Amino acid sequence: PALFALYYKGYFPETFTIYGFARTSMDDEEFRDLISMTLLCRIDEAENCGPKMDTFLDRCHYFSGQYDSVQSFTQLGAELDAQEAMLSST
Repeated sequence: PALFALYYKGYFPETFTIYGFARTSMDDEEFRDLISMTLLCRIDEAENCGPKMDTFLDRCHYFSGQYDSVQSFTQLGAELDAQEAMLSST
């Protein structure tokens, strides 16, 4: 909720990506569903809250790995590099 509030208030750059990392196996869509249960438009009742929430959730991704695994973090690094390359090409 705190990251969404910062995004909603305009404190994030135009392009950003948020990654969750944990051992639990889930895909991006399951992660977004989990996050969406905690997001509320508490800041105000502006009409653009729904679209901003959708944009925010679209930029949330998830990577499953082991905290003590070099391989997990190497794979996460490759995923982040690919995401950054995709964002910089648009």
